[in-house]
Amino acid sequence: MSFLKKLKGAFKSGVKFNADVSDSFNWRQGEIPVSLTFTGNPEKESTIEKIEFTLRKPTSGGDSDQNSPYYTWEHTETFSLAAGAQDVKHFNIPLPAGTVDMGRSSRNLAELKNQRDVEMRITVKIEGVMVGSSQHRRLRVVEHI
Repeated sequence: MSFLKKLKGAFKSGVKFNADVSDSFNWRQGEIPVSLTFTGNPEKESTIEKIEFTLRKPTSGGDSDQNSPYYTWEHTETFSLAAGAQDVKHFNIPLPAGTVDMGRSSRNLAELKNQRDVEMRITVKIEGVMVGSSQHRRLRVVEHI
């Protein structure tokens, strides 16, 4: 394998995913159901190491999100994806009940919960690939389920 091909492989996995998530939710509903459809690299088996779901205050063009409020939940159970195969995985992202969630990574949940809209960032980490693949969805926060 050429050096350039190895280098490209370190940054690009060949695995694709598509997220299916409702466009609105209520913080009191307890969880957000998300389905991810994975399509494997056509040439080789891949291992998904981690999937990270982050809800954060939306940023507008060029704004830094460094200090924005956020809430993160991770799925760390690895699974394999055969070459070229499709696989659908279902997740229920637990939502914090209060404004402090000691078991998860978060910052300023009170401010996040006061937003009318939040951005869900889904990042998939694949074994042997330095940069994770990610998708973003804007979700509307509704008062009533």
